[in-house]
Amino acid sequence: GMNGDVEVRHMGETTPAHTAFATPEWFAAWLAAFGGDRAGIWRASDATNACAIPYRLERLPVGVLAVPAALGATNDHTPRYDILGRIAEPGTVFNRMMSDLGVSMLSFDYLSEQSHLLRLFRARPVGLLYHVDFCEDSPYVNCRMNWDDYWISLGSIRSLWARRERKLINEHGAVFSCLSSWQDVAPLLPRIYDVEASGWKGREGTAIKQRPETLNFYDTCVRHWAESNLLRLFTLSIRDEIAAFQINVLHGGVLTQLKVGYEEKFSKLSPGQVLQLQLLRWAFASPDVLLYDMLGGGGKANETKRKWATDVEPLFMLHIFRRDALGLLAWARFAQGPRIKAWLTGKTGKTHQPIHPRSD
Repeated sequence: GMNGDVEVRHMGETTPAHTAFATPEWFAAWLAAFGGDRAGIWRASDATNACAIPYRLERLPVGVLAVPAALGATNDHTPRYDILGRIAEPGTVFNRMMSDLGVSMLSFDYLSEQSHLLRLFRARPVGLLYHVDFCEDSPYVNCRMNWDDYWISLGSIRSLWARRERKLINEHGAVFSCLSSWQDVAPLLPRIYDVEASGWKGREGTAIKQRPETLNFYDTCVRHWAESNLLRLFTLSIRDEIAAFQINVLHGGVLTQLKVGYEEKFSKLSPGQVLQLQLLRWAFASPDVLLYDMLGGGGKANETKRKWATDVEPLFMLHIFRRDALGLLAWARFAQGPRIKAWLTGKTGKTHQPIHPRSD
């Protein structure tokens, strides 16, 4: 069914979400902003299964053919994905879902090892043709360490960030703050969006404020998190101007870096990295923060994240195939193709092998 955000609210209550990005509120906001008429929430509700699975319909090219598929309700704004509720019989549920939606394949990205969805497949469920593969690495900082030990572990980069922090504070009067209440955050949001748009995102047209649906999505999520005491908005201000910000969510001991930005005119002072240092000092001192998740992605931003990180968490993608002609074709392409190619070329890197996440 489409746009079922009313029913989904009670669907996930039997199984607590392992992440702030797999909750009824998150999916309701996501579907309202990005879903369109080809997305919705599929449900199974019987004696043993009570789940809600947010999806979007796509046609995936395989050779000259297009395979009808249901993908997880995710896009560039999604840190993690998971189902809501519980599934006792994966074979029954996922085969029924493919039949109901008229698709030959299901595909779910951004799955952590803690997700309910991947835990189901650790048990090697029968009656399903499926494939688990590597998606991306997500750098994180273990905030249970001693701060001094962590600081020493950063190596030669320490002196650079410390020097820049001193310069910003001593010469420019920079002020660090952490805001969590809606009444404090609401007046700042337009300014936060302006700061994000001041750099390359604004030039490329990908800043939050440049697309109405994206702006509505973040307004909705930030307000919900603030009113639920999950929001942590960190700012670094210079002369009452926001020089850098981070929108973070604190859920289950994990502080997640969702959106970052800095005012381009201050770029030579590295306000984003100084804020990162101050935020981490705050996180290590906070008993509520066990882990700081910097999220995945590629390019220079990820290289910088890894300099701060103590480790990376692998995220996975799960493909499930229907036993029909197009489903078997997709299985050959997504599951067998990379293995055959790896065998032929002698390359057996982690992205080419089906990965079965280690069990607890």
